[in-house]
Amino acid sequence: MTVMTIIKNKSEILSHGNYEARRIACEILEDSLKAVNSYNLVKDVVRCLNQELSIGYLKFHLSTIRNIYVVGAGKAALGMAQALDEILGDKITEGIVIVKRGQKRGYKLSKIEIVEGGHPIPDESGYYGAQRILDIAQRVKEGDLVIGVITGGSSALMCHPVEPMTLEDEKEITDLLLKSGANIFEINAVRRHISATNGGRLAQKILKNGAKLVTLMIADITENTLIIDKYKPREWYGTPLCPDSTTFEDAIHALRKYNLWDKIPERVKNYLENANRDMETPKTFEGMEAYTFVLANIGNLCEAAKNKAKRMGLNSMILTTSLEGESKEAGRVLGCIVKEIRTMHRPISPPCAVICGGETTVTIEDEHGEGGPSQELALGFALEISEQEGIVGLTFDTDGTDGFSDAAGGIVDGMTVSRAKKMGLDIFDYLRRHDSTTLLKKLGDAIFSYPTNTNVCDINIFVVL
Repeated sequence: MTVMTIIKNKSEILSHGNYEARRIACEILEDSLKAVNSYNLVKDVVRCLNQELSIGYLKFHLSTIRNIYVVGAGKAALGMAQALDEILGDKITEGIVIVKRGQKRGYKLSKIEIVEGGHPIPDESGYYGAQRILDIAQRVKEGDLVIGVITGGSSALMCHPVEPMTLEDEKEITDLLLKSGANIFEINAVRRHISATNGGRLAQKILKNGAKLVTLMIADITENTLIIDKYKPREWYGTPLCPDSTTFEDAIHALRKYNLWDKIPERVKNYLENANRDMETPKTFEGMEAYTFVLANIGNLCEAAKNKAKRMGLNSMILTTSLEGESKEAGRVLGCIVKEIRTMHRPISPPCAVICGGETTVTIEDEHGEGGPSQELALGFALEISEQEGIVGLTFDTDGTDGFSDAAGGIVDGMTVSRAKKMGLDIFDYLRRHDSTTLLKKLGDAIFSYPTNTNVCDINIFVVL
């Protein structure tokens, strides 16, 4: 089986340290990412033959559909849009999908327009793309079918704050939240309640006009990570096209919890405090023709990684698919677990691979360098396994970019700390300044990625030989 090439600088990161364990970790990563490739997943689930459109177990006769629209956003939405464009072709009336800036790479689809927007901080291009999607939502009628493609990153990319709030307000709040240490659920509670698109508001507008809505999504959350039937519609919450389980109270609580309430613009505080029940995000679409298919999540990726390790002759286990917390501290805890494996052969015996998925966070109080959560986790892990032989840790943000950097993650082993010391590099200092990418680049241990065509949180692969 051919391994999909994802790591750009593989020769560099294999040129030092524990070659065999590093090679194994890289091969597990690249092979397992095939299981969550967004283009392939849509091709598996959507079929169009003669006059019948099948989406999972749903079937639509094209003679009963007036128009087909494709809308959506996310860091893995390009592959999904490309697949739909190929499957449906001229049957698509109009389509607009917003992807992360730099992802378009010259792609031009026949019926779906690709717009690049800002992430993690929203920008004007994403705002105007969202406005055009809202325009489609206002035009749809009974007899129309809207197919939504949603992956992680849609909240920032499809940005359109409710008046009187402005795009600058949303940029400022997003930046504050990302640096606060808030988890993704708390961040989303705020973003959904200042948005005209997020928290199901886009779906609400589409369904109000009588159109059918089918959402295809790849999940990047650390709950509901069981392996699921991608062909069967299921109940889901969040995103612009699903009901929302959070409230205005949750948004206010998150802002107060992280001491951001007095830092946000006054008009945002007034909007949140004075909101009434009619302004709340939709909590259900029961009785409406809305269907959601979750095509993959971090559970799928971790399972694929575990199975790949087994095929390579290693013992393997999934430690968790819901890792959260401060990144560098999570790295140290995971380092302790892996040391226990190496010395005491519990909870698994070497040679082995331990798979861990989730989404950790970084709290930034002052100015910061270049870095991200996966890279800080790698450095925390390196500190804990220093001088331990036969251990390698690979950390990777599955969308191909980690935090405020151009790296996707890092790879470290028991010699990383001593190599840094010989080069006069203080790992603690780089962590203190949140400059993990700079350090990992100097060590030749930053991982750079080709387009991954997916986004299912972060994966960490620990190999013990």
